[in-house]
Amino acid sequence: MRSVFCSLALAVSLALGCAQPFTYQGSLRDGGNPANGNYQMTFRLYNAAAGGTLLGTVGPVAVPVSNGLFSVELNFPASIWDGGTRYLEIQVGATTLSPRVKINPTPYASTLRLFESGVSNPDRMVIAHSPAFTNWGLMYRDTTDEFHFMGSGSSSLSVRLLDGDMSFYDDQGSIIFSTADATNAPMMMMFSSGANNADRMVIAHSPAFTNWGLQYRDSDDKFNFMGGGLTAMSIDLANLYVGVRTFVPEVPLHVASGTDSSPSGGGFVQIGLTSGANLSMDSNEIMARNNGAAATLSLNHNGGDVIINGTNAAGNVGIGTTSPAAKLHVNGTARVRVLEITGADFAEKFPTTEPVQPGMVVEIDPDNPGNLRLARGAYNKRVAGIVAGANGLSKGIVLGNTEGSENHTPIAISGRVWVYADAAEHAIEPGDFLTTAERAGYAMKATDLQKAQGAILGKAMTRLEQGKTGFVLVLVNLQ
Repeated sequence: MRSVFCSLALAVSLALGCAQPFTYQGSLRDGGNPANGNYQMTFRLYNAAAGGTLLGTVGPVAVPVSNGLFSVELNFPASIWDGGTRYLEIQVGATTLSPRVKINPTPYASTLRLFESGVSNPDRMVIAHSPAFTNWGLMYRDTTDEFHFMGSGSSSLSVRLLDGDMSFYDDQGSIIFSTADATNAPMMMMFSSGANNADRMVIAHSPAFTNWGLQYRDSDDKFNFMGGGLTAMSIDLANLYVGVRTFVPEVPLHVASGTDSSPSGGGFVQIGLTSGANLSMDSNEIMARNNGAAATLSLNHNGGDVIINGTNAAGNVGIGTTSPAAKLHVNGTARVRVLEITGADFAEKFPTTEPVQPGMVVEIDPDNPGNLRLARGAYNKRVAGIVAGANGLSKGIVLGNTEGSENHTPIAISGRVWVYADAAEHAIEPGDFLTTAERAGYAMKATDLQKAQGAILGKAMTRLEQGKTGFVLVLVNLQ
C-alpha cells in the first residue's frame, strides 16, 4: 500500500498560488516503508474536495523518490489562481490517492506572476490585489520598462524606469499620504517635464480646503501659494519676481493690495510686531505705529543724505496738510536752527488794485486802504516797494501767505531786486539813491536828496546810461 505525506513549498515566502512553476515536496511510503525509485505521478487541481471541476493537470511525470522523499515542480495555468479554494489530487501510477489535498489561500491573498528574463514579455502583475478586486495591484510592463499601479484594470500611477531615475508622468494621479477618505489627507501632484502642462498643485491642502496649497503654473513658470482659490504669493522664476496677492508680479517685490494704514492696523506691508513698534506702508502712505497707537516716524540719514526727489517737477511736500501748495508746505510752527535761503529779497504779499509786473515800483493806494498800486510821480512819499521776481531773480522770503492771499502780489521791502528804471535825464551809477520817477511804476536817480527824504527806494547796484530805460539792480532800503 502506498501512502503520500506531502507539504507545499513555494519559491517565495508566502504559501500562495503563483503564476510560475512552484515546487511540491512530499513523502511516499510503499507498504509502510519509505519508497525508492522512479514513480509516474499525475497532479490534478480541482475546485472541490470531491467531484467539482478539473482546473488543470500536470503529468504524468517521472518523479524520482529517494528514501521516501520526492520533489516535483508543478506549473498550472496562471488563470486558475483567482483566489478560489483549490484541491490537489495526486495519482501514483494507476492509484489515485485520497483525500485530495486542500490548498488554502487566504481571503485576501496576494499573487506573484513574474518572468525570469526576456525583453518582449506580455504585461505581468507583479503584486496583485485580493480576489474581490481583480485587476488591482502592481504591474510591470516589459515593453516600456514601467511599473503600473493598477485600479480596476487602469493605471492610477505609473513609474517609468529611465537611466536609473523614477519618473511620475500620469497627469491626473496624486501621491496621497493617507487613506482616500481621510478629511485631512495631504497630497502631491507634479509633472516631471513639459512646456504646456495644466496647472498642478505641487503640495495641496487637505480635501476640506480645496484650492489651498502650492501650485506650479507651467504656462508662465511660476509657483503660486494659494488660499481659497486666490493667490497669496507668487514666485516668477523667469523674471525673478515675487508677488503678494497677485499672479503677475511686475517688480522684484510686488504687493498688490491691502488696506489703508491706520494706527490700529491695516497696510500693505508691516515691519515689526503689531504689539510693539512697527512701520506700516500702503499704496501711498508710510506710518509709524506702536501697539495700536501713532508713533514717531524718523528718517535717519546716519551719515548719508536724505533726498526727497522725483521726476514730477510739481511734486510738493506737506507737513500738517494733505494738499501742499509749495515744495515744502508747513501748516503749523517750524523751528529751524540755521535757515539758508537761496532767494535774494524779503517780500510780503499785498493786494493790488491794478495789474502790476515784477520789477515795477508800487505805492500805497490812497483810495483803497491796505492795497497797493503803481507808483505815480517823482519823489512819491507813498512808495511801498518793488514787485519781486523780475529778471529771473527769485524771491527769498515771502510773508503774508494767509488764507485768501494766495494770489496777492509779493512786494520786496528789503534785499536785492531788479527794478524798471528811467535814465532819461540822469544816468544811474552804482551807489546812487533811487526814488520814484514820473513814469508810472519806474524808478530814477534821486538828485534832490532833501526832497527824496521818505521817497527813497534804495541804492543802485548796477548802472544805466543816460537816455535809456531798463532794469537796474537795487538794494531795497526804504527811507
